[in-house]
Amino acid sequence: MHQFFIGVFISGILMAMSSASVQSTAIRGSVVCGRERFGRVRLELWDKDRTDPDDLMMKPVHISYGDTFTLDGKENEISTIDPELRIFHKCGDERARCYKKSIILIPDEYVTKGERPKKIFMAGRIDLRNIKSVDTKEC
Repeated sequence: MHQFFIGVFISGILMAMSSASVQSTAIRGSVVCGRERFGRVRLELWDKDRTDPDDLMMKPVHISYGDTFTLDGKENEISTIDPELRIFHKCGDERARCYKKSIILIPDEYVTKGERPKKIFMAGRIDLRNIKSVDTKEC
């Protein structure tokens, strides 16, 4: 009986994995920190998961304030991905020991089935002084 339940469990996992599909998204914008002219940020595109660890969708990118960026990434999921741009920065306190993290959510209509996004979410000019940031332990 024990082997039966293990078999059913493994079958369920394999079925779920086989029904997963590749999905992608893209975002374009620029990052500023009020009127500060110098500073750098790290941009990461993530799939926010509810039941397992979040998935990094592309290699992190470093840019300077004012630079325009275009990022795209993909992830294999059963349900629709929940993409978000995570911005790590020191806006407002460049001498801070640790980074702050700001998050931009990417709406579902910018998620494409397949490896190449069909639409780009235009985030515009993201001013880090005007959006919520949380302190991190990334120092």
